[in-house]
Amino acid sequence: MEYEKVCALMKKWAVAAGKLVLEALSVESLNIADKARIGDITSRIDIISEDFLRTQIQGHFPGHRILGEEVGNSESGSCFTWVLDPVDGTLPMVLGFDYFGISLGLWEGNIPKISVIYFPKLKVLIWSITGQGTFIKRKGQITPVRLGTDKRAVQSFDYPIVAFDFSANRDRKKEIASYFDPLVRLGRYPFMFCCTTYHTLLLLEGKIHGLVHTGASIYDLGAVLLMVQEAGGDYVVSNTGKRDLGLEEKSIPIILACNAGALKKIRGIVGHY
Repeated sequence: MEYEKVCALMKKWAVAAGKLVLEALSVESLNIADKARIGDITSRIDIISEDFLRTQIQGHFPGHRILGEEVGNSESGSCFTWVLDPVDGTLPMVLGFDYFGISLGLWEGNIPKISVIYFPKLKVLIWSITGQGTFIKRKGQITPVRLGTDKRAVQSFDYPIVAFDFSANRDRKKEIASYFDPLVRLGRYPFMFCCTTYHTLLLLEGKIHGLVHTGASIYDLGAVLLMVQEAGGDYVVSNTGKRDLGLEEKSIPIILACNAGALKKIRGIVGHY
């Protein structure tokens, strides 16, 4: 497989899906519905985006497996799996905020190989290819991302700036006491945008030190893990202390950070993990 050519297709599809989403926002009834995950919603626009992405993938790679957040799993014997979050940040989207993204990740086995995220309203495109780095395109300018070398990056780890997101558990009192409260007391006030891809953009742009998620889905992480890794950042699956991740896992407690030092500091704060 020629990764560069596949990545070019993925970028084209993500931008096209973003255009469909913006068009649908102006004319479609949202048809908002609750999911099984508490506080999680879906809309007609999520399905429009995923249907488009699936059609493109099936047309070019008919033997590949697809994991999509809205439609589910299309089984295949292929070693390649596409992980789709057709609209990451549905709640911000329906509330009129700009920070929601189209997320595509191509995995070989349990290893991410190519990742693309597009933010339609922000007009920001991010992509990564294994071994080739992470890049951000904003206002026509392409910038390679090297975390820890950007002069804009926050410097001090004494009080790390962290984004935070909850799991799907209905009893969040424990998560607040065990994870959120230590971040408030020992870090700086956590940012919460209800959008893992946007939190990742903040991390890649050097605006935060890390992200703590008490129970991410594989759709949340399908594109972002490779991007953070290729940019020189680090992450750990918190309940195992390892970086190994299975595509079948349902709720993944994870910390992503701008580098190993920040990861160690954040893990020390939320030592319960």
